[in-house]
Amino acid sequence: MVVVADAGMCSAGNLDALEDVGFSFIVGSRISKAPYDLAEHFTRHGDYFADGQILESVRVMGTGEAGRPRRVIYQYKFTRYSHDNRAINAMITRVREDHHRRDPDGQGTAREACLVPR
Repeated sequence: MVVVADAGMCSAGNLDALEDVGFSFIVGSRISKAPYDLAEHFTRHGDYFADGQILESVRVMGTGEAGRPRRVIYQYKFTRYSHDNRAINAMITRVREDHHRRDPDGQGTAREACLVPR
């Protein structure tokens, strides 16, 4: 039997328990450790990905002797990249607008200058 779950199931302990009773699993998750797992790809190809490109890696999940190797499959989608990029830029714009409302003449403290690049 194959269990399909989202990132809420992603703890190493939960995955180990499924595996220990003979289940296989597929867990969908956002890419949080991709820069580390895909370092070889970045070294060879820079940050270029073809839309829909699939890359595989193996990551040890768990700590110490309890760690188990897991197969990780990444898929790059341009639409996801575009959505994330728009969301990040919108957050930056909101922070800058809020900063400008609080300090309209641009003479804020040194700490504020470090937090919000102009």
